[in-house]
Amino acid sequence: GQRFPLVSVHCCPESITDNREDFERVLGNITRLVAERGTFFMSMIVQSKYWTVGAQQFPTFEIPTEHLSELLLLQGLTVMKVATAPSAPGRSYLGLVGIVAQRQ
Repeated sequence: GQRFPLVSVHCCPESITDNREDFERVLGNITRLVAERGTFFMSMIVQSKYWTVGAQQFPTFEIPTEHLSELLLLQGLTVMKVATAPSAPGRSYLGLVGIVAQRQ
């Protein structure tokens, strides 16, 4: 399939499932799009069981940042930078993590 020099995904894989198997499958589908020496940008919510739109709640898959780095390495990506930020008050998650990785 087609591969790209830059792939960017934000708050998606962890927000569409609450189980490890689906999360890892979706993440693998996304990372396969990164070309050789390509860059992968990802941000995700952390320490959350759900996210909300109005009063409606949607489940999330909670994954430690360290485990995410390991999964990316298994996909052939080397993590170059990890940055975190706290959530705004009253949110259903603790914060955000941003990751930059590169395929070697």
